[in-house]
Amino acid sequence: MGRYVFFLIVLLSACQVKNETGEKDRYAHIQDSKARAIIKRSIQDAGGLNKWESIKQIRYKKNFNLYDSTGAVEKKYVQEHSYNYPENNLEIRSQENDDLIYSRFSEGRYTRDKNGKEVDIDAASLQKSMNSSTYVLGIPYKLVDPGAEIRYMGEEKWNTGIVDVIEVRYDPRVHANHSSKNAWKFYFDKKTARVVGNWIESSDHYNVVENLSYEQVDGLLFHKERKSYRTNSKGEKLYLRADYHYYDYQINK
Repeated sequence: MGRYVFFLIVLLSACQVKNETGEKDRYAHIQDSKARAIIKRSIQDAGGLNKWESIKQIRYKKNFNLYDSTGAVEKKYVQEHSYNYPENNLEIRSQENDDLIYSRFSEGRYTRDKNGKEVDIDAASLQKSMNSSTYVLGIPYKLVDPGAEIRYMGEEKWNTGIVDVIEVRYDPRVHANHSSKNAWKFYFDKKTARVVGNWIESSDHYNVVENLSYEQVDGLLFHKERKSYRTNSKGEKLYLRADYHYYDYQINK
């Protein structure tokens, strides 16, 4: 996207399709017309692409718990996220049980400090983790990033009613701006096109996430409460894996 998202950044080529006003059509690469129309509506519902791309810095807090298959708390996280787009800087401050951890991306380098000391990291793993945070925050806007395979899958029943389902596939072997190979399904409310949840297929497991509530900040819609369930390959819930609380959003434009 053209808003300095440094993890999945790809500049749109000069040969992009232009609309009647001569502006680049940000949705032209989505070949499935049904999916394209739904994503357009969803982005408008969430506040619009122009407002999203005007953000220079965003800060927010995120607390979540991870649970094992018995329901016991595996780990608690209390986080503060700060993304500075023009400078291409990202910082996540995370209290993880008794440890205070800072994860950073700055000047093209990933680093992590644990309790005040820099630790050795797998840069690819940290990049994937940070990409996940920025990607989830940026839905539905991230769906206009070029390169993904996007297709409409039909209608399904959801907790809130009938939803439209769109599949999005990423493959780093084909597109350099993708950090990992995975497949997502996004569930869009039939009436409003709001994203009410998603399902993700990773290398070794499946999760379905329910977006339970939202918060509006400066005309933009953000997550407030979410729950994630481990599922089987058919999408059937096995157990609650995580619950998330997002709050205290601060935006600078």
